[in-house]
Amino acid sequence: MTARHLPRVSFVRPPARGKRIAYLSTYPPRECGLSTFTYDLSSAITTLGVFARPSIIAGHESERIRRNYTKEVQCIIMEQEKAAYVRAAEFVNRSDISLVNLQHEFGIFGTSSPKGLWDGNYILDFLRNVQKPVVTTFHTVLKHPNDAQRRVLQEVADRSGRIVLMARNVRRILESVYNIPREKMAFIHHGAPDVPFHGSDYFKRALGLKGREVLMTFGLLGPNKGIEVVLEALRDIVPRHPEIMYLIVGATHPVVRREAGEQYRRELQRMVRQYGLTENVRFVNQYLTLNQLVLFLRATNMYIAPQRDPEQYVSGTLAYAAAFGKAIIATRFRYARYLLRRGRGLLVPFRNPSAIAEALDTLLSSPQTKRDVEEAIYIFSRSMTWPYVASKYADLFRKVMTEFSEKRDGDAHTVTSL
Repeated sequence: MTARHLPRVSFVRPPARGKRIAYLSTYPPRECGLSTFTYDLSSAITTLGVFARPSIIAGHESERIRRNYTKEVQCIIMEQEKAAYVRAAEFVNRSDISLVNLQHEFGIFGTSSPKGLWDGNYILDFLRNVQKPVVTTFHTVLKHPNDAQRRVLQEVADRSGRIVLMARNVRRILESVYNIPREKMAFIHHGAPDVPFHGSDYFKRALGLKGREVLMTFGLLGPNKGIEVVLEALRDIVPRHPEIMYLIVGATHPVVRREAGEQYRRELQRMVRQYGLTENVRFVNQYLTLNQLVLFLRATNMYIAPQRDPEQYVSGTLAYAAAFGKAIIATRFRYARYLLRRGRGLLVPFRNPSAIAEALDTLLSSPQTKRDVEEAIYIFSRSMTWPYVASKYADLFRKVMTEFSEKRDGDAHTVTSL
């Protein structure tokens, strides 16, 4: 048969017929980092074509809130309703779901603990009743938990086939503080888009920033962001580098907005006026779509992560900046210490505007230093791209399902023998 007589071949991916994964988490259109992570992870794993389309079990704050979820959301948990977690487990048990991936974050799931001792213990009602294997991704690891938080995290780990960590430098905490064995842990990076390494000039023009040296901090806005320290640093360095434009991108965190309104944003705006930075700082008060975020990141020269919490063990915003190959200046919080070591970024002390100003001056005054940092973090971040991360999760899911099946068959054999 000659080449011209070969049959036409379609490369459209056929519908996946594999096992179904459920993701228990918040989910878009809810505006929070956990929902964005779950959407991106489940979409990336679906793209592999190994598993059937996902089922989402969405945590929902209140019946007063209305959201138009997509068809993937097949079960909703009212987070403060204890019985809802048992119903969700029963839904999984009756379904064709083969494994549940729990996205765990303190403050999301309901609790019966006293106010101020939030531990999210209602999630245990789900785990105690579900009869399918579970892989749990930890988004928060507290070095100094209260007793209730410690007990909850210990039981979550005990009832999970594996727990996924997104930074290796919390393993010792989980072993020593929570008594979780290392063989229960799996390390997989926080995912980020897979984009080429290139310059920012074209994208600056699209945002009307031609000729500016663009700095950015993005994410849901709140006092823990530490942006006021960056503004203090800019007051000192802008006279030497008037080309600076600092973009503060993101809507106010819904919890912060509910409790304090826009007080933090207004205080930052007051500082901008007081320090004479109105031509050097721009607020983008918006929860960006992925396409919008990609545009802003591509237009950025340097990313600043001035977080105030030293124990923050993962940061989706920092992971994204790394994957875009940005020169990063960050305070020494736990995830930044892991991600930016070995010359992959510049670490500065907490609440120290002089140190941020010095780091900015270093990068602005030495293009080669800046280029070296960009290349180092971009090369390292190739194992953080969503296709790579999705394949690691898919492999882990298959291992845990196999182990669960073998254990169940072994238990059944033991009972039969008796």
